[in-house]
Amino acid sequence: MKTIFAITILLITLFSSKSYADCSAPVISGPPNWPPFIRTNADNKLQGPALEFVDSFFASQNIKAVHSESKPWKRVQSDMERGHVDLAAAMLKTNERKSKFAYTESWTNDRYGIIVLKDHVFQYAQIEDLNSKTGAYYRGVTFPEPYNSFVKAKKNITPVSNIASLIKMLNKGRVDYLLVAIDTFFATLPEGISKDHFFAISSSIVAVPVHIAFSRKSECQELIPTLNAYIRENRVFTN
Repeated sequence: MKTIFAITILLITLFSSKSYADCSAPVISGPPNWPPFIRTNADNKLQGPALEFVDSFFASQNIKAVHSESKPWKRVQSDMERGHVDLAAAMLKTNERKSKFAYTESWTNDRYGIIVLKDHVFQYAQIEDLNSKTGAYYRGVTFPEPYNSFVKAKKNITPVSNIASLIKMLNKGRVDYLLVAIDTFFATLPEGISKDHFFAISSSIVAVPVHIAFSRKSECQELIPTLNAYIRENRVFTN
């Protein structure tokens, strides 16, 4: 009986060791610029809370991760599909991506909603409340519902290519509100402009889960259950 027990323990140990050995130097990447989660620094390396969160997990497993150089987001996803990158530190889940990547539980969320000047707050209860207002949004952002349909309908809302122009339109009263990814907006305010100048209408906020996603060709995806347990104890949610 003791012999059987000893063999069982040995097999479990060997199996665990193999899983960790197969994920000995995971390559981490992500979007090149998704503040506040990820930014590209002056050395063309990725940095930010998303990378720190993943690094912290791997350190808890005695694994040294490798950060890839910053690349265009489409290139990162292509590298993940081919198994050249093990995981993305931050990714939104879509139906198309679910078939390509293995996702963890969400470790934080990305918030979308209405920004106004602090002294020009209006009541918002439903999307129809914007029909009588004029707004602007950052071109290229994919919004969650109900904003996605609202933007596509082009109801008194204008796409703008940079944050500075959005702020200028709001400050000069050309629009009543901005539709933005809220935490990204505040993280990218130009120098000298205080976030206290603006107000995020809480009833307008839609929170979208942010996940860590693994290449389905990576041996490291075997650690997803362990990473999920780590996420449950350490996840960061903004309200």
